[in-house]
This record gives sequence, structure tokens and C-alpha cells, in this order.
Amino acid sequence: HRLGDLDRAIEFYRRALDSDAIRNASVASEAQRLLGVALRASGDPDAALPALDQALQLASHESTAVLDPIRIERSAALQDCGRSKDAIAGLNSISDSALDAPLVHAVLADAYRALGRPDIATPHYQRLVELTPSPENLVNLGACQQENGDLDDAIVQYQNAIEQDAAY
Repeated sequence: HRLGDLDRAIEFYRRALDSDAIRNASVASEAQRLLGVALRASGDPDAALPALDQALQLASHESTAVLDPIRIERSAALQDCGRSKDAIAGLNSISDSALDAPLVHAVLADAYRALGRPDIATPHYQRLVELTPSPENLVNLGACQQENGDLDDAIVQYQNAIEQDAAY
């Protein structure tokens, strides 16, 4: 998984989960979460959702430190499936300490923008850029600012993205 070979990672996660090799619920929950992450990263958020739901079920008695990453990934998969309202609602149950995670801001920004609320999405894109100033995040912030009518600010973000990566 860390090497980026998602197909093999998915295969191995499934093999491990289908065998009797994993007997501990917390280990099984983490394997299900990682399967969901790999499926989502491979472009199959619909397949990621059942894996993440299973991870939540297995971890139901765990701490928020265990549950929050699963809930966040599940909300990201929901957003990837175009279920913006469900994605936002899924983040309502995460702890305050997880609210400033980059993926939380990415999900909220994308969801609110998809719902036609660039005014609410913009602060999430701004925070996301502060946390991870990638060209993609800069372009998304610029586009959101443009949708809000903030053309001067949008141009700055687009220029910043181009400075980081001329392909943008």
C-alpha cells in the first residue's frame, strides 16, 4: 500500500480478511479501514464504503482515536460518490481534536462547493491550503473564490499554483 501498488494491497487486505488469520477485532478493523482507503484511492469509493462500514462496526467499542480516521475516510468516500450531504453529516460524529485534519477540510470544502455553497467552502479550502499547499488545493481555493466573485484573490491562488507546478 505504501509503495502505491493499490491493486496488490487490496488483494492482500482481502485475503487476510477472508482468512482466519485475523482474530483480533481491532486488527481486523484496521485492515478493513486500510482496504477502504486503498479502494477509495484506486478510484472505487462505492467499494470502499462497505469496507469502511465494516471497520466502524468492528471498532464500535474503540476510542475516538480509532473511530475518527474511519469516519473521516467514510465521509471522503461518500463525497467521492457524490453524496455531499451524507459526507457532511458523517463528520458530525468526529471528535473536536480531529476537526482540523486536512482530509476533513477537503471533504467539507468539496461537499459545500458541490452543494452550491462556495461561501461556506472557501474557509475550508483556505485552511486546507494552509495545511497542504498543493497546486490542486490552490486551484480549488481559487475556483471557489472566483465563484464567490473574489476575482483578485482567485488570480493570486491560480498564480501560486502555477508557481508550484507550471502544468497548472
